[in-house]
Amino acid sequence: MTEIKKGNRVTIMGLDEILGAKEKGNIEELDIRELHEFRNHPFRVLDNTEMEALAVSIKQNGVLNPILVRKRKGGGFEIVSGHRRTRASELAGLKTIPARIMELSDEDAISYMVDSNIQRESVLPSEKAKAYRMKYDVLKHSGTKKGGMTLKKMAETEGDGWKTIQRYIALTNLSKDLLDMVDSGRLGIVQGVTLSYLTKAEQELVFLKIRSAKYRITKEKAKEIHCLSQNGQLKEETLSKVLSDNKLRKHGIKMEKIRRYFPKNMSDSDIELALFQILEAWNKKH
Repeated sequence: MTEIKKGNRVTIMGLDEILGAKEKGNIEELDIRELHEFRNHPFRVLDNTEMEALAVSIKQNGVLNPILVRKRKGGGFEIVSGHRRTRASELAGLKTIPARIMELSDEDAISYMVDSNIQRESVLPSEKAKAYRMKYDVLKHSGTKKGGMTLKKMAETEGDGWKTIQRYIALTNLSKDLLDMVDSGRLGIVQGVTLSYLTKAEQELVFLKIRSAKYRITKEKAKEIHCLSQNGQLKEETLSKVLSDNKLRKHGIKMEKIRRYFPKNMSDSDIELALFQILEAWNKKH
């Protein structure tokens, strides 16, 4: 079963509703060793406290909801839905797991894999982005050639509108470092989407700058950076100027008074970083 959000309402959809009553498939007990992860599965399976709790539940009650699999060309079965249940069953010491075996095309398999996971509360932005990208690509190549039509088709079954889905898909163009920042909350989703239009080299420049100086990129600053990129002017010097933006002045300290204590060729961002390091050292000492 999967939860599909429609506005503030949550509708519970079962397997029959998603894949059609005529395509239920057969349920069998499969050897866990025969199971293989779905290719490029975007959702992480972590051995955390939630997994431990699921393992305890399965050990006590068994697997109540069969996983969904399809036959694999190289032998065995590919898990379409139920990666977490499979891992929890392993931790619980089970050798077999109930599975619904179905003949699914790549389009149907990806659609169900995404739909059965996308609305979980613990899904990270990067996972959602990669999942939507997978579904978008397979739908687009299956006959819906226009991107806008594909997005609207996805919005009919997902809990997000087509514009939101489009933004998540754009996040897949971010570098891993910047995407990790989106996952951790250091970089907003809107800012991440704006920065996704930068080249890989420009994204690396932005990451190195905000990682070392601990800058916070607002929506406005992200737009400024994107504008510099479009005009071919995004360099370390121009980026430093946008990011620093005389932040010290906002706290009532004029940059002109501070600058006289530092070398003339030192950028505002480097001065600010030096000041923070001095203040941190002072704080530790006192």
